[in-house]
Amino acid sequence: AGTDSEVVPTGSEESGNFTSLMGAQVGTDALGRPIYAGEIYNPYTTRQVVATYGPDAGQTVTIRDPYPNNVIPSSGVGAIDPRAAKFASGNFWPAAKNPGSGFNFNATAAAPTYSNEFDIRIDHNFGASTRVYGRWSQKSESKTGTPAFYGGGDPAGPGVTDPNNRYSVALGMTHVLSPTFLMTTNLTFVRWIEQNHTQSYGFKSSTLGLPAAIDSYSPQFPQINISGYAPLGARAGFGEFRQPRNAGSLTVDFDKTACPHSLSFGYMGVLLQDNGGRIAPTVFNFGNTMTAGPNPNNPTSGTGNGFASFMAGAGSSGSTGYNQFPASTVYYHAAYVQDDWQAARHLTLNLGLRYSLQTPTTERYNRQAHFDYHALNPISLEVGKPYYGKVVYSTPGDRYEYKPNWMDFAPRVGFEYGITPHLVMRGGFGIFYTKNVYGPAEDPGYSQSTSWTPSLDGISVYQPLSQAFSTGILAPTGNSLQGLTNVGFGGGGTNPHRPDPMVKQYMFGLQYAFTPSDVLDVSYVGNQGTNMILGGMNYG
Repeated sequence: AGTDSEVVPTGSEESGNFTSLMGAQVGTDALGRPIYAGEIYNPYTTRQVVATYGPDAGQTVTIRDPYPNNVIPSSGVGAIDPRAAKFASGNFWPAAKNPGSGFNFNATAAAPTYSNEFDIRIDHNFGASTRVYGRWSQKSESKTGTPAFYGGGDPAGPGVTDPNNRYSVALGMTHVLSPTFLMTTNLTFVRWIEQNHTQSYGFKSSTLGLPAAIDSYSPQFPQINISGYAPLGARAGFGEFRQPRNAGSLTVDFDKTACPHSLSFGYMGVLLQDNGGRIAPTVFNFGNTMTAGPNPNNPTSGTGNGFASFMAGAGSSGSTGYNQFPASTVYYHAAYVQDDWQAARHLTLNLGLRYSLQTPTTERYNRQAHFDYHALNPISLEVGKPYYGKVVYSTPGDRYEYKPNWMDFAPRVGFEYGITPHLVMRGGFGIFYTKNVYGPAEDPGYSQSTSWTPSLDGISVYQPLSQAFSTGILAPTGNSLQGLTNVGFGGGGTNPHRPDPMVKQYMFGLQYAFTPSDVLDVSYVGNQGTNMILGGMNYG
């Protein structure tokens, strides 16, 4: 089970009445009017006046008028915002429950976890030299991300379940080619579907007066975050999400013994696919500063109220948008040869070489791009001055996120030498290449965010809630702008010349046996990385 403690708005507050919050006089404003604890101020009356009272008398100050009797009226300047009224009258906030400890809503809700899994495996011997196996595994799992504290039927509730279903299949064979020659091959495939499923999925924001485009771009209840009050919609970090992932591998390994050599060689191929993602949420944030006063630049402590700001439609920030779900693929290929050679009675050498190729990310519909830091941007022709750096999109003829690295050779050598019956010397050196990219490639232009700008200066209302996104929702441009994509905004991206991260490891050590039960081991171990990924980027 889970618990949730919140402050939910009262019926009076949902109608704009905050009289119960007003306390004793705590001061006097620049016009000589009393200031009361818990008082709310009309953000639409923010203006500059010449102070007639107090230390700023004769000077120009910024001021707001208080709402008479702490009630937001139904009409006039600073009246209840019509869109806020739709939220407030929709019974989206739960009624007060088990008040205590400073909260008027204390709820406990079930947080069940379901898991059902099974494995099937078959082994079979084809004679004395060949053994095969097959396995199927399946796990159906669902956890509770956030319990339905407001009730399962409330589309604005925070309830989120996390289905996490996995399926895997494996086939393998071991075949003895001769008494000294063995082949082993394995084929595996795993599908993992990670999800967050909100109780509000499918909700149409147009029923609240928001643009109909949001119904398809963000089909879930908007996230309403109000300072000091219970939020609506999925909690931050959640929201509707579905990301299927596929991982497959094929290995073929050979082992050959021919004294004094023990030879191993083989191949490994890996497939990694990443699909889906999280729906862009529609978010509205409200703080108490927009109804604090009387001077909004230096409000009196204890004035203002987050829910009053909401009812007045005076927010602090917000956004909606569209997220493109990528369908990316990466392949990894490697071949290796290793010889463990008993070169002399007291000397063993380990000689190996591995070649690897990790293909850069491709996207099923080429909805990805890299950033060429040296290319002349097309905006240069418009402004008459050279500017370098532009987005370069993948095409059917050039689908890679960056240029492949064809020279990832990784030698590995080691030795063991018995100096005396009690003293052994060991050493080794190896090069290893690590994964270059984690997650899908960047896709500028295919996802688009539209901001709500409720204020330009943080104190005056520029665009109330009722006018949020009134100029429309920005549509994704895709690759239609080519090199002009993101010009004037945050730029950058994957460097097309991106070397694979490389790690060099080496060691040298001595081991001395004082007695059959006492051994002293002294070793030096080194690890050096180059072209390592930092902050998700590797500029080479």
